[in-house]
Amino acid sequence: MELQPVGEYKVAYWKDGGSIRSLMFNCPSKAGVVADLLSKDGYAVTLMELRGIDGSEYEWKLLKGGVSPFFGVMTQLYRHRILIGAMGAGFLLLRGRD
Repeated sequence: MELQPVGEYKVAYWKDGGSIRSLMFNCPSKAGVVADLLSKDGYAVTLMELRGIDGSEYEWKLLKGGVSPFFGVMTQLYRHRILIGAMGAGFLLLRGRD
């Protein structure tokens, strides 16, 4: 496996969630075009801009487009998953009593 240099822009994409792939670019317009093409091919896509490197840790800013707008909602749903599950179970129990 040959590692590629880190670009200023990254397109991460996946279909089934079992594997995430990514491509690096130094040009935002090229990254945007590739993200659009992948999205049209049925991939979930995020477009990111490199914010910083601290040792072996990379910080990426999510840019508009793809599934990025849903990340905040998905994070909140995941954080409160037990409460949401308990509410759903309670609803089903109450509904079943009728």
